Amino acid sequence: MTTTDFMCTGYGTMAVRVCWHPTMSDVLRLQNSFEQGTLIRPGEGCATTVDLIRALYRRCGVADLPVNDHVRALEESLGSFDHYVFVLVDGLGTDVAKRCSRGGFFSRYLHSTLQPVFPSTTAAAMTSLVTATYPAQHGVPTWWIYLPDHAVSATILPFVERFGGASLLEHGVEPDLAFPVPSRLPGLTHAAVMVTPAQIADSVYSDFCAGGGRRMPYTSVEQAFELALQHVQEASRPTFTWLYLPGLDGAAHTFGVASDPVARELELYEYLLDELVADLKGEARMAVTADHGLVDVPDDARHRLAADDPLLELLEVPPSGEPAVPVFHVREGQAERFAAAFRREFGEHFALLATDEVEQLELLGPGRLSPETRARLGDFIAVALRPGILAYETEVGGPPDFRAYHAGLSPQEMNVPLLIA
Repeated sequence: MTTTDFMCTGYGTMAVRVCWHPTMSDVLRLQNSFEQGTLIRPGEGCATTVDLIRALYRRCGVADLPVNDHVRALEESLGSFDHYVFVLVDGLGTDVAKRCSRGGFFSRYLHSTLQPVFPSTTAAAMTSLVTATYPAQHGVPTWWIYLPDHAVSATILPFVERFGGASLLEHGVEPDLAFPVPSRLPGLTHAAVMVTPAQIADSVYSDFCAGGGRRMPYTSVEQAFELALQHVQEASRPTFTWLYLPGLDGAAHTFGVASDPVARELELYEYLLDELVADLKGEARMAVTADHGLVDVPDDARHRLAADDPLLELLEVPPSGEPAVPVFHVREGQAERFAAAFRREFGEHFALLATDEVEQLELLGPGRLSPETRARLGDFIAVALRPGILAYETEVGGPPDFRAYHAGLSPQEMNVPLLIA
């Protein structure tokens, strides 16, 4: 066994001493993908959505947040206003926004491109935005998470046990354990509200995001914009309005990124955003971005891990994570066997990384992994080297068979627009 040094660039450059062993080839494959541009290295080359939210929160009176050059520049672009409106369009990748008509909202107000966090998925991204931290710290990296302290597999945002559907509360999992880093919204000096779909407004996760604060539920996109305007116009003091729009993400999952339903959703957003800008009459600054983009996955890149696959016998629990970024908790003493077996079966399509390598590469954000993130990432994660998925098939079936997916490192997933109006 020999050792080598390589430089990790991204959130910060650091020299990492790495033992050369069979898994090193997957690190190099990932590095090559970054260099070739087929995958995006997190934290490299541009500001992140975490930089944006830190800039917004600082404009709303939160002083104790990390600051870098990107945060300072975004603060300058946002300017000083009594009212800020933050619009989060779920799934709006830069490539999708660029397809909008010239002269429309998305072309007129485009400020720059941002990177979402990795994994590029709503669970990680939304938690990063409300906490102003990266997944490396906040402990909510994926949609499906194994919580080892309670030996329960969770679908974390609906806050239910993954395979039976019972509330995590019935398994003794309290929200502050599931979400160990608190929301920053209660600390804003501006009166904060989250405008969110009615079906999730009263959920455990929505309560966490709002920090127990005010939520305004809506039943139509038009009503959502009316409520955002109402919060500003009826205010007696400065405000921060968070408007969450999940419709585009759902359309892209079901019909594909380039589909007519996605185009229609974009047209509706453009029209309503333009109306909101006009109705605000210069009294507020609006920032529009996304939690992630999406990418269509071809049929030959849809891989399945059947419930009777011998690979599962080497795992402590079923795979968690995301179809594009599966997470594996391996039985004690079986790590080498699992890694070898996984690479034989899926190594052509996925890079398999040990959790220490994920930390060294800073894929989930700068700095060390928190104990919660480390425990929930298990022993290995697999990263798709090109748009593709590995779906775990349970005895009762697998995840929905979508046209488009996210969570990976492709440019389509890892570039989102920032619009400032």
